[in-house]
Amino acid sequence: MKCHYEVLQVDFKATSDDLKLAYRKLALKYHPDKNPDNEEEAKQKFQEIQSSYAVLSDPQERAWYDTHRDEILRGVDSNSSESEKVGVNLWPFFNSSCYNGFNDDPKGFFTIYRNVFEEIDSLERTAKVGRTYNAAPDFGNSNSTFDHIKKFYNYWMNFSSRRQFGFADLYDAKDAPNRTYRRLMEKENKKERDQMRKKFNDQIKALIIFVSKRDIRYIEFKEEEEKRLKKQQETERKNKQKKQREYEETLRQVQLEQQLKMEEELKLQLKQQQEMHKELNIQHQIEDYYDDDEYENNTNSQALYCEICKKKFKSEKQFANHEQSKNHKKQVELLKQSVMLDDEIEILENEQQQNQQNQQNQPTS
Repeated sequence: MKCHYEVLQVDFKATSDDLKLAYRKLALKYHPDKNPDNEEEAKQKFQEIQSSYAVLSDPQERAWYDTHRDEILRGVDSNSSESEKVGVNLWPFFNSSCYNGFNDDPKGFFTIYRNVFEEIDSLERTAKVGRTYNAAPDFGNSNSTFDHIKKFYNYWMNFSSRRQFGFADLYDAKDAPNRTYRRLMEKENKKERDQMRKKFNDQIKALIIFVSKRDIRYIEFKEEEEKRLKKQQETERKNKQKKQREYEETLRQVQLEQQLKMEEELKLQLKQQQEMHKELNIQHQIEDYYDDDEYENNTNSQALYCEICKKKFKSEKQFANHEQSKNHKKQVELLKQSVMLDDEIEILENEQQQNQQNQQNQPTS
């Protein structure tokens, strides 16, 4: 396997623009359509260029590659015995050259990685721990459903080994001379085991990311998920707009009803004020009547007389009792109605006169 930087002919410090420029230049040079006389070799070279650019153009993959470049290039851990102790060597599978085509052939993408993850799952299954182990979803094949693919990647994206990694121990606690030394040894051993477990988990996570970005099924699945999510977001946006419009329409109706109600209340208040004004006018007329000279003369002559009822009274007590009588009050009410009717008739007559004047003032054709 060649180094990705060497394939793209760029420096280790190359920027994303440098990588893009180098890729375009080499892809154009080695594209199979540009090399009809040497199509097979050009195809292999072109795939190698694509694979290298796919790794280095992704910041996460590039960081992992830069950190573990020696192991990936050699296809084995820097400490060769470590892979043997872990039980599986994953470094060769961080290279697109480990498979040949996206098919179910023995050397195809789906067969190669199905075997790799089955091997990892087998090691987890044989781990001597108390918890019951549920087998991991298998990698499937080229015809696996989206639901199957989703379960597989969800499981391995969140993978955490349950193995003990006892081979990482630095000390044998049985050799401790006393309890204090044994506790210190166990503490150091636990630290080494945790580090080894983290290293293994990180390697599995990096591998599943590497595989997912080349798995045409998963890529299609993500595209469908993005379309579905986009459609869902669009539906939610439209529903939100619809609710907003309904809210605004409801608010408008409420405001309109409140405005009509206020107008009705104002009309009612105006009508009540007009009636009160007429009532006061009638009351003033009655008071004016009792205040006039004729009434004063009758009073001075000690002849108490009710002009409304046309009755005379000998004493003020009789007159006062008469004013509280039903018959007098009825006559007073009739007088009020008569005055109001006279006012309305006067208003109508004035309107008729005004209309006649308006008609007379109109020019004749």
